[in-house]
Amino acid sequence: MDTVIALPALFQAIHKVGAYLREEFHHFSRSAAEYKTARDPVSYVDRTAEARLQEACARLLPEAGFVLEESGQNDRERELVWVIDPLDGTKNFVHGLPLFGISVALLHRGKPHSGGWCMPCPSTRLSGRCMAKVPSSVRSACKSAPPPTRTSFWW
Repeated sequence: MDTVIALPALFQAIHKVGAYLREEFHHFSRSAAEYKTARDPVSYVDRTAEARLQEACARLLPEAGFVLEESGQNDRERELVWVIDPLDGTKNFVHGLPLFGISVALLHRGKPHSGGWCMPCPSTRLSGRCMAKVPSSVRSACKSAPPPTRTSFWW
């Protein structure tokens, strides 16, 4: 893929939306949550964050499509596709637990190319590129690292 993604610009957009999530988290009312299903909340915060991320990603790469969690947009057949989860951990957010994040990935022909992740509370940010073109010794070292611990809360 010849397209170069400005990861710092993507990261700046994710960081700005992370600041929005952090601000909303401090005064969000549980009564503002709606439920897609009995255990799947959504709020105006999810929708606003998604719209802001979509706008920023469209500026970075106008030819790319989107797979969006909240609006349901699904352009997965396009060559380049942004996959956005604007508030990964909505359930935690709604219940006042500061364990939530933003996930953004760019797929090229269905395979990961680059992306970024932010956990606004506390402020934690990661970004990355697909490791297909790095030396095999680096790939091996990364593969041998222990997987991250994943925690979920069920209400």
